[in-house]
Amino acid sequence: MSDTITVVAVDDHAIVLDGIQGRLSSINTIDVVAVGKRGKDVIPLVEEYRPDILLLDMGMPVDDIEENRFEAIAAIEQITRDFPATKIIVLSQTTEPILVKAAIQAGVKGYVDKLDLNSSTNLPDAINIIHRGSIYLSSSVHQKLSGDPARSPIELTNRQFLVLLAIASNPNAASKE
Repeated sequence: MSDTITVVAVDDHAIVLDGIQGRLSSINTIDVVAVGKRGKDVIPLVEEYRPDILLLDMGMPVDDIEENRFEAIAAIEQITRDFPATKIIVLSQTTEPILVKAAIQAGVKGYVDKLDLNSSTNLPDAINIIHRGSIYLSSSVHQKLSGDPARSPIELTNRQFLVLLAIASNPNAASKE
């Protein structure tokens, strides 16, 4: 068994993918084996590479049409079910507690605010911690969850999650109609 942690990263922002690859390329125990730019890339890349870790942007389009939003929760549930050895870390600009909780309920093992990626150790730490079997929340995600009043677990349908994600991603969308 190899000591190298294999990683697939999927994000619609090329600068994020470049940053991930650049940051992780200097770490000899982590190997980024593939990257994707759209939601439609997620399942095929996981099927082909069977990575230890999937770095996943939840707020990306499914294809080249921006309005076709990726159903991240459904994909997370499918990967968790069909590829249980692959652990998922969400990379997102959306860190609202309700969305973080929905992702965790769907099966993610880590949630990192993209703004926290500026820290040189944050992503490698997250990957190593999750690979060892623990859960990781970046500092700003942890702070938001800690400030959220204790409640019973939240259950969302995929549609409810998509509506919340759309509102969080583009709060002015409703005013356009």
